[in-house]
Amino acid sequence: MRVEPLNPSSFVGQWRGHSMRRKGPCAENDQGLRRIFRISSTCILIFSQAAITLQSKAIHRAQEASTQEGRRPVTAGDCIGMTKLGDPSYWYGAPSRGLVAKFSPDGEKFVVVLRRGNLEQNTNDYSLLLWKTDDLFRSPDPDVLLTMSSSSNRPAIQNVKWLADNETVVFIGENVRELPELYAFNVQTRIRKRLSDSQMNIVSYDVTPNGDRTAYLTDRPELPCLTRKLFGKGLLSRTDSCSIVLRPV
Repeated sequence: MRVEPLNPSSFVGQWRGHSMRRKGPCAENDQGLRRIFRISSTCILIFSQAAITLQSKAIHRAQEASTQEGRRPVTAGDCIGMTKLGDPSYWYGAPSRGLVAKFSPDGEKFVVVLRRGNLEQNTNDYSLLLWKTDDLFRSPDPDVLLTMSSSSNRPAIQNVKWLADNETVVFIGENVRELPELYAFNVQTRIRKRLSDSQMNIVSYDVTPNGDRTAYLTDRPELPCLTRKLFGKGLLSRTDSCSIVLRPV
């Protein structure tokens, strides 16, 4: 016995043709059934459209809420906490050549200094990152060599230079509540060594290729001019012809 699949459209057409051939009370009953069928179908269609519309509105409201959260105004704290390149010259618009990546003498690796503001600790946090040149096009994660923080407006890591051994970098570094000092850092052993013991702010330096000699410049020491005695008696300035007493206002 072969069973044919049911075709709803043909079934409805056969039922409609059969009902149209019927007469009398049966025909009126069929017309009533058709009206009920049309009304039920219309109600189901309206309900489905309403449900789809409500669902679409709910999804749209959720997307708008998510978008509004993602588009909150940028605050000063966001700008301070952004990660930026660490060289101060780059902040002031100097060309990036030689200020971003510091390559080792053999060109096999390079370091980059990054900085970000830390509002919670009220510090400037600096990081020294290392990449190998051959691995660069495979998008590797950097090797974070060290981090230092300064509590002043001075960089915590600056003026990085490689030595001829391709393993040691020299830089001016600063820790929290300390003055800048000269440091050497070995990228293989991760040992940091302080090369200076200055009581003043180191602003620049130079080092021989093998690192056996260093020279650096410092700021002038700050003179305690505005003292209680100055406010009380003034400052006496002498010249060859006269003496002038300067008093703060």
